[in-house]
Amino acid sequence: MTRFTLLAALCLMVPSSGFAEDGDDMDFLDFEAGEANRKARANERAPAGSTFLDEDEDETLPQWKVSKVHKDTRSEDLDEDEPMLRAHMEDEDEDEDEDLDGDPMEDFTPAARASLMRPLADNYPLALVARVHEQITVELPVLVSQSSEDFQGEDYWLVAVVLVNGTPISEGRHLITQNIISAFGPTTVWFKLAVPVNGPEAEVEVRVSRSPARGGRTEALFQRTILVRK
Repeated sequence: MTRFTLLAALCLMVPSSGFAEDGDDMDFLDFEAGEANRKARANERAPAGSTFLDEDEDETLPQWKVSKVHKDTRSEDLDEDEPMLRAHMEDEDEDEDEDLDGDPMEDFTPAARASLMRPLADNYPLALVARVHEQITVELPVLVSQSSEDFQGEDYWLVAVVLVNGTPISEGRHLITQNIISAFGPTTVWFKLAVPVNGPEAEVEVRVSRSPARGGRTEALFQRTILVRK
């Protein structure tokens, strides 16, 4: 009886031990499957920020290279543009030279230009100021003096004769005396002359001269000409 009981107990223990061993094997398989699933899910997730901090510095070098290449490219662009910039500067220098070669009087104010003019000289242009039917009017200023020192003390006539196509038509006169000379600045007189004009065009000329008021030889000073067209 005792042996039978011991044998029965032994039989009951053998399946339980086998089941336990089988259970241990299943637990091992379940652990490996769980570890594999955990790694797969970890790979699918975005890497952590620390992963970028742990990367090698060489992987960040292309960003610095891009910045350096951009700088070098900009330098090359400046080098390519340098001939154009130099040519532009040379053009500006030429323009400045042309301005210097032009009439320097144009850079002065009217008062400054007047202060540099020589009395009784060809200082002003002859201007067409009116046209009525077959008649025109021309105007010509004449600088008499810059100051009282330019007047020599002898009265004289300042005469302007107007010619049309070489034929004298009319004249104008100003008597220049000490009384009309300004003591504090320039003195100027204006000739305003009207003449008839026939034909499609005409050459109008004004000749200016000086004659002593008490008689004497007439001195030619200068002349101006314009071409008038209908």
